[in-house]
Amino acid sequence: MSRQDIAQGQPTTIQQDSTVKGAKPGAQLDWLVALLCLLIIELICYGPIVRHIGFYLDDWKMCSFLQLGPQSLVELTKYCFWGDARVIIRPVEAPYFASLFLLFGANPFPYHLVNGALEVVNAWLLYLSLARLIGNRSLSLMAALILLLYPAHDATHYWMVASSVTVSLFFYLSSLWLTLTAVQTGKLKWHIFSALAFAASVYNYESFLPLCVLNAAAAFLLWFKIKTSFRALLNTMCLALPFLVVIASFWLYQRSFLPSIGKGWVHSLDLDPQHLIQTVFQGVRVTFSPYAFSFFIAQAQEAIAEKLALTRLILLVALTLVTVLALWWVADKHQTDKASKASAYTLLPLGFLSLFVSFTIFGFAGREYLPTLLSGVNRVNTGGCLGVALILPGIIALVFALTSKVYEKLPVHQYQLGVTLIVGAMLVNWFVLSNWGLSIPWKVSWKMQQRIVNLIASKTNDFLSGDTIILANCPRYVLWSPVFDGVWDFQAMVQLTLDNDKIQGDVVSERMTLSGEMLRDVSSGFTCGIYPFKRMFMLIPCPETWISIRSADHFINSVEQYGLGFGLKQETIARWKEELKKS
Repeated sequence: MSRQDIAQGQPTTIQQDSTVKGAKPGAQLDWLVALLCLLIIELICYGPIVRHIGFYLDDWKMCSFLQLGPQSLVELTKYCFWGDARVIIRPVEAPYFASLFLLFGANPFPYHLVNGALEVVNAWLLYLSLARLIGNRSLSLMAALILLLYPAHDATHYWMVASSVTVSLFFYLSSLWLTLTAVQTGKLKWHIFSALAFAASVYNYESFLPLCVLNAAAAFLLWFKIKTSFRALLNTMCLALPFLVVIASFWLYQRSFLPSIGKGWVHSLDLDPQHLIQTVFQGVRVTFSPYAFSFFIAQAQEAIAEKLALTRLILLVALTLVTVLALWWVADKHQTDKASKASAYTLLPLGFLSLFVSFTIFGFAGREYLPTLLSGVNRVNTGGCLGVALILPGIIALVFALTSKVYEKLPVHQYQLGVTLIVGAMLVNWFVLSNWGLSIPWKVSWKMQQRIVNLIASKTNDFLSGDTIILANCPRYVLWSPVFDGVWDFQAMVQLTLDNDKIQGDVVSERMTLSGEMLRDVSSGFTCGIYPFKRMFMLIPCPETWISIRSADHFINSVEQYGLGFGLKQETIARWKEELKKS
């Protein structure tokens, strides 16, 4: 509605998309079509993968820790909250992880199903939010598909502890939808629910804290349609107050309350503006740049090089059909050039705003959170991917607006619908192939982990409390996907598999030092473990070899003979021999 309409006495309520005059028949079913489309495409993309992935890194530690806790939800939640320094700083994680463990134990498959379901719901919430905001349901669905599939944060798909980011995104997108609902209906209760959802997102995982500006900006754009600039700005400032209260409370909780009771582990603040700029720049580079696109193309090529089976080709055909049919169904047959311009001028600013601000929080969190595509840290890219999900449809809308003369002889909706279907199908196929390529290291890693778990489980009766199992001649990573990296995941797996928290475990690495009686694992000056040689067993997984270690010399000789296959250097062996001489 234009300001001229208001001046002429037209109603001042903001119409919702589903009631726009001229909407196509059956528009009320669009939300269901969008949900089914997203669900089917999630199954096509991740269904072939989910049976071949499992636990990684902190997943093992979390399961081993929860296994020792009480078996009621309330008590296990309290146990998780007070007993894990990484959880108490994000308290909403406690009931989430406790619920999953009570339901599924140490079986990774249902964990991944829950995470996949949340990914579908998140994409659907974005669709609902944008349908309210811009009224163009085909572009809204395209944005949802991009959010679902954009291949810049594979850690959140496969690493279950990192899936906490997916939970936070659910609460954040709920907050965004509730904000738009509150603006459109003018009801206070939706503002309250929006602030509560935002609080749940922040207190679960703070990645999306900066995106409160997206809520405010989207609300401002809606109010700007029916109010003066000053009034729209004033309303937006009032809307932002509860979000600022949530942010302030979270700051006080992490930086004041937890230190006062001696609990929790938080990152030190890095207030270097140069590092902040570098973090944002790197975040944009790994999510929306030629570098990122070339990486996605390379991963798609990896999937193709893996020799796509006939079933995969059938899935790609089905993927194309589902995408095209869903975009066609939700398309508005009365789309105009003016509406395309409005969509572009809404999506592009909001998208770039989200892309840039989403990385700011990591600019204050230290060097270890510099955005990347090649490790589990890529979970920090999720907020940036939300920005990209707005930008790409915004670019399409802008192209429609700028090329109106091209289709003067065609109905506007036919041209725009044709382009949307073609571009949407191409993007979805590209991103699915990229995700299939990205999954390869995770699948190889889990296959290796399963072999090691089975070898240890077969020796359950051979180990006693106080024994140590040392893993040797095994890759710690398959590209960016972890196998067993050290005491933090391998020992947890050993204790979980043998149901004995008195047995120790570690992985041979250059961090280790030794003396005549024992082996130490020291990381950044912190002693991770101390292992007497007299109670030590070494596992070589391929081919299966068990060695009962008798002394420091025997340990060194065994590693030198069997354990140099995956990157351990001779310099480490030489250093151990020198340490033994001096002990």
